[in-house]
Amino acid sequence: MNFQDMEPFFEAARAAVREYDGMEDCGLRVLYRSENVTFAVTRKKENEEKGDGGLRGSRFLLCGEAGSGNAGLRSGEAGKRFSPGGGSGGGEDEPGSPIAVLRVSRPGYHTVEEIGAELRWLEELNEGSSLQEALLSPGTDRSGEEQPRRAGISCRDAGEELPPDREMLPNRKEDRDPQKTGTAQGAYGESREFAVARPLRNRHGGRLTMARAGGRDFPCVMFAYVEGTHPEDTADFRQIGWIAAVLHRQVMNWEESGALRRPHWDLEAMTGRNGLFGDWRACGELDASARDLLETVCGAIGRRLENYGRTRENYGLIHADLRSANLLCGSGGRLCVLDFDDCGYGWFLYDLAASFSFIEHDPRLPQWVRAWLEGYESLRPLTTRDRREIPAFFMARRIQLLAWVFSHGDSDPAAGYRQDFAAHTVEMARTFLKNYA
Repeated sequence: MNFQDMEPFFEAARAAVREYDGMEDCGLRVLYRSENVTFAVTRKKENEEKGDGGLRGSRFLLCGEAGSGNAGLRSGEAGKRFSPGGGSGGGEDEPGSPIAVLRVSRPGYHTVEEIGAELRWLEELNEGSSLQEALLSPGTDRSGEEQPRRAGISCRDAGEELPPDREMLPNRKEDRDPQKTGTAQGAYGESREFAVARPLRNRHGGRLTMARAGGRDFPCVMFAYVEGTHPEDTADFRQIGWIAAVLHRQVMNWEESGALRRPHWDLEAMTGRNGLFGDWRACGELDASARDLLETVCGAIGRRLENYGRTRENYGLIHADLRSANLLCGSGGRLCVLDFDDCGYGWFLYDLAASFSFIEHDPRLPQWVRAWLEGYESLRPLTTRDRREIPAFFMARRIQLLAWVFSHGDSDPAAGYRQDFAAHTVEMARTFLKNYA
């Protein structure tokens, strides 16, 4: 099902909001269309004038989700993400102030069980104890043994310098300065606190609402609302790395994390012919030589990851799209992590590569990655073996995104990324094959 006809999504959204106390008369405004359609749930003007819109005693903060792209509203930019001329089909309700975010999933993208598993993880992060346990002893592993801190890495063994043209993640002396590597408590001040998306319960007590529209069932989830901006500078990448380490430690401490029904982001799911984001081989901008090159690169990545293996220390439940577009920075620098829709089982280093989706060719990448790793390793140090495989994860993620960009013609963000994406991917593949295969 695509987004050429938006009326079924609006119909499902209108049915869903009626299942939440105090929202029966709210309006809807499209924020984003990607794998799902995300709506701002807005006060009607008459309710806004009364002050609480029928939501007595509630303060709604945006911790919502928007498929594979930017989630939520930047401060002062409500409603700018959707153009009525963009083929919406359905009519938008009269907008007022946003009070919540509603995600209406494309039927068939995830099963009810998979969405339930996503919500179970969010429930644990918001209400359980495993997140706090992950923060109790920063710089140690689960056994409590102190681990060496390593900030700043190269793509080969620690201490082995690479020539400038082969250096993806520089290992300079200033990057190894222990004064630049913090601990979980107080290293970056208030910015070391973060929140995650918070699903709201419907009038029946559930977090998942099924809405019938156009003869189909649409899974819907309502998220609380917060105002903020998307992080942009290097300091934010340090914080994103630290958050990734916290989440990885949390799933290692949470016994239930291995029993959730979520997809596996293995090599076949990333780059295979039946990949979860589509098949990159169908990209019309690749000629025969480019396809052969990427096939060779996929084979090299496969051999590396097979040798890397899957262990409790390197593979588990991951966010899988932990990039700045899926975070909001609120007051005091506190980040809210959004968009758990792609969460599943994968290598922990996949979260590193995903943090730099669509910007892998930016010349500032090395300094951004150093910042991410500085934050990550302040809590969860990597091994030499881990560091060797970082280029493979960057390359695999980029090929996966190539499939996504050219197989999602009806997705808002895909169109914006399409120009030169294939050419930059081929350029990255040549560099990878020369230096790391």
